[in-house]
Amino acid sequence: ITRVTGLMKLLTCLFAELKDAERAAAVAKELPSWIENLFTFALIWSVAGIIDGASRPKFDAFLRQVGQGKPPRGYETVDGQFGELQRGELAWIKWLPDTEGVTCFEYTFLQTKHTWVLWTDTIAKEDTRIAPTAEFSQIIVPTLDTARYMFLLNTLLMHSKPCLFVGPTGTGKTVYVQKLLLALPAKEWASIFI
Repeated sequence: ITRVTGLMKLLTCLFAELKDAERAAAVAKELPSWIENLFTFALIWSVAGIIDGASRPKFDAFLRQVGQGKPPRGYETVDGQFGELQRGELAWIKWLPDTEGVTCFEYTFLQTKHTWVLWTDTIAKEDTRIAPTAEFSQIIVPTLDTARYMFLLNTLLMHSKPCLFVGPTGTGKTVYVQKLLLALPAKEWASIFI
């Protein structure tokens, strides 16, 4: 139930863009596929976001099979029926790029462009510059992981959803959170570090 709750919280944050009438009108023609893409993204980062690196390619293969209407052996029925896609139906996973050696965890869905791109393609050039006065312990080198975690943290935080980063010591969790919190407008946010 916790994973489903997480899925719905993330999906709610991603759908918030539709509250803007102008943006909602802009995606109206593509709304069904836009929703499917956002659901796929939320599914990946809520239900499967906690799995370890070795299990990610396995989940990627599973997700792609289910999304194509061809579940792996043993998953053919759910509540009595799963079945193959009916003639004329489209696979709901068709938009997620299928690049050899690249899993679903390495892509993000850009709502503004209605397309899937690599997380590394979302890193801005200004984020790669290190200030000459920066302390060594506060330097964040933009990577696939920093792009993912900063997006997820920002998305959840901007919609007042709780978020907890877990992982081994020294992987940058505290630095990611501090960087984002210190960049928030002081008139609306107050940061307290213990």
